Amino acid sequence: MMTGDPPRALAGDPAFDWGGDQPPRTPWNETVIYECHVRGMTARHPDVRPELRGTYLGLAEPAVIDHLLTLGVTAVELMPVQHKLDEARLGELGLSNYWGYNPVGWFAPDERFATAPGRQLDEFRAMVRALHAAEIEVILDVVFNHTAEGGADGPSLTWKLIDPALYRRDAKGRYVDFTGCGNTVDFRLPRVRRLVRDCLLHWVEQLHVDGFRFDLAPVMGRDCDFLQELAAEPRLQGVKLIAEPWDLGPHGYWLGRFPAGWTQWNDRFRDTARRFWRGDRGQAAEFATRLAGSTDLFPSPAGGINYVACHDGFTLLDLVSFDRKRNQANGERNRDGTDNNHSRAWPEDLRGRLQRSLLATVAVSRGVPMICHGDELGRTQRGNNNAYCQDSELTWVDWGNADRELYDFVRRALRLRRRHGVLRQDAAYPAHSATWLTPHGVELRPDEWRRPPLKAFALSLQDELLILLNASDHAETFRLPRGRWEVALASAEADAVEGHCLPAHAIAVLQRPGKG
Repeated sequence: MMTGDPPRALAGDPAFDWGGDQPPRTPWNETVIYECHVRGMTARHPDVRPELRGTYLGLAEPAVIDHLLTLGVTAVELMPVQHKLDEARLGELGLSNYWGYNPVGWFAPDERFATAPGRQLDEFRAMVRALHAAEIEVILDVVFNHTAEGGADGPSLTWKLIDPALYRRDAKGRYVDFTGCGNTVDFRLPRVRRLVRDCLLHWVEQLHVDGFRFDLAPVMGRDCDFLQELAAEPRLQGVKLIAEPWDLGPHGYWLGRFPAGWTQWNDRFRDTARRFWRGDRGQAAEFATRLAGSTDLFPSPAGGINYVACHDGFTLLDLVSFDRKRNQANGERNRDGTDNNHSRAWPEDLRGRLQRSLLATVAVSRGVPMICHGDELGRTQRGNNNAYCQDSELTWVDWGNADRELYDFVRRALRLRRRHGVLRQDAAYPAHSATWLTPHGVELRPDEWRRPPLKAFALSLQDELLILLNASDHAETFRLPRGRWEVALASAEADAVEGHCLPAHAIAVLQRPGKG
């Protein structure tokens, strides 16, 4: 967004010792993503040194890395760390843009996560080096669709280095807003595409980043072939490219329409899993499609990131605790944030089971699993589903009140995924290798999928695993295929899964003895 050659982040030691650092290059079908915020992850961590809490170096502390490794994470996806500005409106309210989706310096690590101004570049590198030593990849959530110079009248001309011609306009010369942030960067311009490509290469080559998640990615592909260019860029081969597959422009929902080489956040998985486990009628067929890898949307399951909660929206605990958002603290009279949450205020004694059922669904589905930081610990934002401006204990992970039983369940669910390749194969289920069964043990007929009451069924995988699903309000007794089976994972309390009876709102995974 600058005229002439773009400035680079020059602070830091040009002779930084990478110590033989190498990218982990984890294959997509082995990848488990953990979305997190640099400050929110460690600001309250008791085992992170106080001076490092909320910083890049805090993420590199042994206690944090041990948590990720024990959980089974292979990649952290960091919410924006490009240098950003706060909106004036937030400053007037005494708030700040905590999430960071308001960039002003695409090439520069944000100094708010450094232990002191000027140290951000080397400390970012040290964080990457430490994570790579633990075989954990670093993926950045990057924002190229707009810049912080936005507003109702488009880019501010008070910024002397800004070239207003780099922003998209309509036929009448008016700035268009496909981002909801006051301006839209124009990727039809070769110099914009070159600038962004140079920026990505800077993060990969100089800071050893392993991948990128692109905010509002359709902006980058509107009326140009830049998405294909990035996938074909030789110096980005092996770098993970993840799209948020929607923007606010006309026909802005692009899920399943990105070119080869791209993986996409799968909100169809998110919404279907939420509706199914909420007990909505008529969800079984689509839920089964999502569980099997969403190959109706992608050429192979690795084309989709499977998640049930992320930074944007309710935390997992809030998803099962609130019917409606509670965003009054944001200063917008609770008008911000989506009302389409597919949530439910469950009785307190069922909330743990529902959280486990949702996270187990992510773990056993084909595709790439993603967990939002703190969801494995029962994190709450007290009903705020748009906490972008809350840099406080409302959004920071509360390690002191962590749900350790939930953490242990997620750890076991991801370990189950690692041990059974049938859950990770990057292909549609071959014929006769996957069988969908009624609770009576009979194969489901095509017409039965369309019956709205269907809320309980099973999936048999190569006679190796048997996944039992019961989203109804009552217990279901399942007739199992012949032979011995043992419970490998169950979202209901251990003593509630007796014989072949599965309690309401629960998932159980059975395996043949000796196969786990």
